[in-house]
Amino acid sequence: MNFRNLEFFFKEAFLGLSRNRLMSFVTIGTIIVSLVIYGMFLLGLYNVYSMFIQFQNKLVIMAYAENDMSHTSLNQLKNKIETINGVKTVDFLDKKTVWNQFQQKYKLNANMVGSNSINPLPDTFKIYVTRVEMVENIARYVKTVKGIDDVRYGYTVVKKLKRIIRSVEYGGAVLVVLLGLSTLLIIVNTIRLTVMARQNEIIIMRLVGATDQFIKWPFVIEGLILGLIGSISATLILNIVYGSLISKFADSIPLLMLITGGPVLTIIYMSVVVGGAFLGMLGGSISVSRSLKK
Repeated sequence: MNFRNLEFFFKEAFLGLSRNRLMSFVTIGTIIVSLVIYGMFLLGLYNVYSMFIQFQNKLVIMAYAENDMSHTSLNQLKNKIETINGVKTVDFLDKKTVWNQFQQKYKLNANMVGSNSINPLPDTFKIYVTRVEMVENIARYVKTVKGIDDVRYGYTVVKKLKRIIRSVEYGGAVLVVLLGLSTLLIIVNTIRLTVMARQNEIIIMRLVGATDQFIKWPFVIEGLILGLIGSISATLILNIVYGSLISKFADSIPLLMLITGGPVLTIIYMSVVVGGAFLGMLGGSISVSRSLKK
């Protein structure tokens, strides 16, 4: 493809858009609606996934040390646990700190427990893991470490959280693909109406000896232009709608940690723009190919 042909294809594409303004507006509107739905689904899916990951990061394995261990032995034990694969961080709480936290949590005072009461709680290690899938294996291994008396973690919670995160990952991927395919079908059928309305142009071009590729390229570029206009408009709408939803949720449910910015949000918006342009091109190519076969 030389520059002269490319220039001709773009001129024909813009000429086709201007001649068929109504169908162009219908196509752009369809692309906007489809991509807004697709974008909102992506944002919702990632927010759900992000919330479960945040909850996962709060999962803690509680490891209780044996009684009467020296400060040096406890430090060595902490260092050993930190070297275990999958362990993110380890916080050490001496038995006095644990006892004070217990009294504060259950609002116990000196009169209730006695000023000379014996501290029954052990030195404790709070172990944070990198992924929820590793909690059981790490807990099982920590229990075998010399100097650890017992290990506790939310077994039921971990099991349920693992299933939910796995379902969100696999189910979300399948739904994204299905929604992407449905969006493509909608765009293809809409652009096809534009191509069908210009069937006479295709017949005339064939009669004067134009090749299929020469006929196809202006329609592909039209699809690209329509896809870009629709996807950029959809991204702007997404940004406004999502921003307003975030502000409402932030006011009503402040503890709900939703994505408000950063690279993830940029990637999602860029995927909508690039996806819209690609679907427009693909829609134009498929639609005109069907007409050429007829």
